[in-house]
Amino acid sequence: MFAVFFQKFGVAKMFLKPLPQLLECIILDKNLLHSKLKLYLERYLTRNYAVVAEESFAEYFKILKFKNIILKQTEFNKYQKILQKSKQISIFVLNKGEKFKIKKDSNIIHITTPKMSAFDNKNNRLYKGKILADNLAENIVLFIKNKEKIKNPQINNLIPFKQKYCSLRLLYKNDVNDIILGQNVGEFRIKLGKILASYIDKKLIKNLDYIVGVPSSGIFYAVGLSQALNIPFLPALKKQEVSERSFEIVNTDVRKNYLYSNMQINSHLIKDKKILLVDEAIFTGATLKIVCDILRDNQVKEIHLAIPSPKCYKQCNYLMLPKRTLLLEKIKEDLMAQYLNADSLTFLPQEAYKNALMQINQNLCLECFENKGEINV
Repeated sequence: MFAVFFQKFGVAKMFLKPLPQLLECIILDKNLLHSKLKLYLERYLTRNYAVVAEESFAEYFKILKFKNIILKQTEFNKYQKILQKSKQISIFVLNKGEKFKIKKDSNIIHITTPKMSAFDNKNNRLYKGKILADNLAENIVLFIKNKEKIKNPQINNLIPFKQKYCSLRLLYKNDVNDIILGQNVGEFRIKLGKILASYIDKKLIKNLDYIVGVPSSGIFYAVGLSQALNIPFLPALKKQEVSERSFEIVNTDVRKNYLYSNMQINSHLIKDKKILLVDEAIFTGATLKIVCDILRDNQVKEIHLAIPSPKCYKQCNYLMLPKRTLLLEKIKEDLMAQYLNADSLTFLPQEAYKNALMQINQNLCLECFENKGEINV
């Protein structure tokens, strides 16, 4: 099934992308709350949603069926006649006010929101307010997914601050061309790869054929390692789709299927080779395990893992990562390489990672990587 995506570029343009015949949700227009809604829709509903430019909604309405729609009061007023024809659709109408309120009228849910606190990653801007935008967005999405009651959002200005200074923005979340706290992201990742090079076993280095980055998150780190170790970088892995981050998908089975179907490998170049495989971090280990399994299936002789960040010990308390079981919550540290189907595993020490971050900004957060058993600076 192919559906039309509408985006706003002065005039509406149409793009064909495969979408389910029945979407769980569509969002009209784009603003601060909608950017948060998109994040949580991706986490809980994967690709079963769409963002639609407001002026294109009438055409979109003719093409696809959907169960839920989220829009502003002004947009609801404009399209009310169209929407009233579909009583089976849940309509979330967002309006601004002094206090948070929810009013349900048949299939229409009116949500009044006061000024919200949030960090807008795209525009690198902090907002202070009475309720947390992340909290409200997640509550709406969980209502759509599981019919959980929409709770009153919490008041929290610390979470947006921590999100702004989260080291994961540099490590993997943001684009390599972004500038974060005065630091070019791609340059930082190459530098971290070079720092990691000094912790790779010297005996291993002599026997490696190639350094391979997991696309797209491990590529710039692999380039840094290649430069520092003087070992060829080989782009042997390719993602068919690069628009989505698989880690944001909460459902484990959906995530695994996505990874298997989305990864291509140049088996001719990599067969019987000894490689250093690089990815930005290990949280659940799902991505690396699947990549290692694919490489084994293609007869790679040895797989040695290099991770330019420390071991991840804790869940993020600031909503930067979806809640799911971390690898170190279910297996011991000394069994990680075996579990991942690798011959060895090297992490960047916590001290080295923190030193690199503190050179950029003293506020940068690395709490999820901190552990009392490791040395802190």
